[in-house]
Amino acid sequence: MNDKKIAWMSLVLMVVAAGCGSGSSGSGAAGSMKATPEFEDVGSASGDLNGDGFADLAVLSAPTDPADARPAYVSVYYGPIVQDAPRVASEHYDTAPSASAVTIADLNEDGTLDLVIAQRCAPTPGGYYLGRVQVYYRATAGGVVGQSEHLLGLDAESVGVADIDGDGMTDLLAGGSGYLFLARGLGARSFEAPTHVSCSGVWTIRKPGTPGVADLAVGRWTNPSIVDVYCWTPGLGLDPAASLTFSGPVSSLQGSDLNHDGLEDLLAGMAGGPGSSQAAAMSEGRFSFTPPGWLQ
Repeated sequence: MNDKKIAWMSLVLMVVAAGCGSGSSGSGAAGSMKATPEFEDVGSASGDLNGDGFADLAVLSAPTDPADARPAYVSVYYGPIVQDAPRVASEHYDTAPSASAVTIADLNEDGTLDLVIAQRCAPTPGGYYLGRVQVYYRATAGGVVGQSEHLLGLDAESVGVADIDGDGMTDLLAGGSGYLFLARGLGARSFEAPTHVSCSGVWTIRKPGTPGVADLAVGRWTNPSIVDVYCWTPGLGLDPAASLTFSGPVSSLQGSDLNHDGLEDLLAGMAGGPGSSQAAAMSEGRFSFTPPGWLQ
C-alpha cells in the first residue's frame, strides 16, 4: 500500500463512515435454519454461546439485493445441532445490510462468548470501501449487555479475534479487497486506531503451540503464492518471521495440527493441484516448516 493511500485512509478513519448502517439487538421472529429468497446466508461461526457444553451455531443472513435497506441479522441456534432437523432461532441480532462475516469470541473476557460482525461500508468519494466491526457483548443466557463499533481499515470481508501482541488483551483483525488491518486491544471494550498489516489475499490466525501466543499467516495474491508468517516484536510491531512458497494460487489458509504433534501446521486451499486442492506445510517449530506439498 502506498503512502498516499495510507495517509488518505487515516484521515477518512477519523470521520464517521457515512452509509455504513448499523444494527440493534432484537428478539426478531423465530425462524428456521434456512434463508428466505430475499436473504442469503453469508457467514457462520460456532461455539458454546449459552454455556451448556454443546456447540451452538450463529448464522449471518444478508439481503440478496444490494439496494435492499433491510438489516442483515445473526440467528443463534442452540446445540446440539442435528442435520436436517428443524431448528428455531434462540437469539436474533440485527446488523447493517452490508454485513459480510461473523465470528464468536469472548472479546471483553468476561467468560461469555460475544458476536463479532464485519461490515462493508458505503464507498467513499475516493472509491474505497471502509470496513467496520460491530460487537454484541452477550450475557450467557442470551441478550445484550453492551455494544461497540470500530472502524477497521479498508473493507471488511473477514474478521478475526486473537491476542496478537501477547499483552493479554484481545485484538481485532479485519481484511478485504486485498488489505489486512489490526486494531490492538486496550481493554474496557476499546481498541487502538487500526494499522495496516499487509496487502494480502487470504489470512488466518495461527496458534503455534505456545500458550498465549498467536501468529498471523498471510498469503499474497500471486502465483505461486507466498505465505508470510508474522509475529509481534515489541517496539517494532508485526514482522514476517517466515516465508513459504506454495506452487499455485492460495485461496484459503487455516492453522491446524494435522499430524497431532502439538504444533499448528499451515493448510492451504489451492486451485489446479494434481488431483488435490489442499497443500500443507508441516510445522517443525514456531517459525520452521517443511517445504509445502500437496495432500494426496
